[in-house]
Amino acid sequence: MEWLRLKEYGMKNNHIKKLMLIFQDFEELFYEENFKLFNDELKHQLEESMKIDMKERIELYKRNRVRIISANDKEYPKKLKEIKDYPVFLYLKGKKLKDYEKIKIDKDKISVENKRNIAVVGTRRATKFGKMACEKIVNELVNYDVTLISGLAEGIDTVALKTALDKGIGVISVVGTGLDIVYPYDNRDLWERMAETGTIVSEYPLGTQPTRWTFPRRNRIIAGMSDGILVAESFKKGGALITAELGFSMNREIFAIPGFINYPSFEGCNDLIKNNKAKLTTCGNDIAIEFLWDIKKEKSKLQKLTEEEQTVFETITEEVSFEQILQIVKGKIEKNKLFSIIMSLKIKGLITETNGAKYIRIV
Repeated sequence: MEWLRLKEYGMKNNHIKKLMLIFQDFEELFYEENFKLFNDELKHQLEESMKIDMKERIELYKRNRVRIISANDKEYPKKLKEIKDYPVFLYLKGKKLKDYEKIKIDKDKISVENKRNIAVVGTRRATKFGKMACEKIVNELVNYDVTLISGLAEGIDTVALKTALDKGIGVISVVGTGLDIVYPYDNRDLWERMAETGTIVSEYPLGTQPTRWTFPRRNRIIAGMSDGILVAESFKKGGALITAELGFSMNREIFAIPGFINYPSFEGCNDLIKNNKAKLTTCGNDIAIEFLWDIKKEKSKLQKLTEEEQTVFETITEEVSFEQILQIVKGKIEKNKLFSIIMSLKIKGLITETNGAKYIRIV
C-alpha cells in the first residue's frame, strides 16, 4: 500500500499508473539512478508523499470503516479496467463487491455469461412520472438477481437505490466525494443504509469535498462497472447522458424510458431512442430479454434438485435413451424410481423427450 502515498498526496491517477507500470516496487522510485531522472516537480511530489504518516492514515480509514483496494486486487471490478483512465485505487464502504464475470450452472459442464450489473441513472429534477417509471422497472428486476449501480444524488438515483434496497436487490453507489463526506446531506439516511446493506464506492480519499469536476468523473466508473445502463429520465444535457454516452462508447447495453414529447426532462431519453443508441424500455423484462436472463430462472431450478434428480440430470450431457441413463446410474437408482425422476425433470422444464425416445437438456 506504499503506492497509496501518492494518491493521498494528491498525485493524478494517470501519473501514478505510469509510475506503477515502470517500477515494480514503490521503493524503486527513490533509488539514486531512478530518482535523478525525474523532473523537479515529480521529485518534490515524491518527497512530500513520504512525509505522510501512512500508519495514521490507515487507522483513520479503519475508524471510518473504509477499505482500500488497488487495481491489482481480486475484488477490483474486472470490467472497470476496460476504461482507459480506470482508478488505480478504490475506497469502499460496506459489503464486498460481487463478481459477476461468470456463473457455473452445473459444476464445470455449463458456463454461462451472466451479465447482471445494471446502472440506473437520471436527473436530479425528476418528475412524478419519471420516479414512478423508475420504481416500476427496478421492482420488476427483483426476479433477476441483478446488482443495481447508481450515484447517491437526489432524484432518480435516490428512487432507484431506495426501491432496490426495499426489494433486497444488491446495490452499489458510486459517489463524487470522500466516503466521510455525505452529499447531498439530505440523503444521509440512505447513505447509512447503503453502507450497511450495500457498497459505497469512491475514487477519492477521505476529506474530498464535492466539486463540479468530481461528479462527471465518477460517471465513468458507473459506466465501467455496468453491463447495461438504464436512463430513467434525462434532460438533453446532464450527467445521466454523459454516463449513457460513455457506456455506448464501451459497448454497454443502453436502455431508456420514453417520455412525453413536451417534457424537457425526457428529451435526453427520447433522443437516445430516436438515434438508436438506446433500447426503448417500459418494463424490467425488456432488459432481461436483452441479456437472456431467463437462464437465471433455470439456475434456480437446478439449485432445488434432489440428490437423485441431480445425479440423473448430470448423466444427460448429450442426447441419451432411458436404457443408457439406467446403465449409467445402475446401483444408485432403481428402474421404477428412474421413471419418476425423469418425469420430474421434464415437468421442471430441465429436459425434454426427442422424437427418437431419447432425452436431452434444454438448459
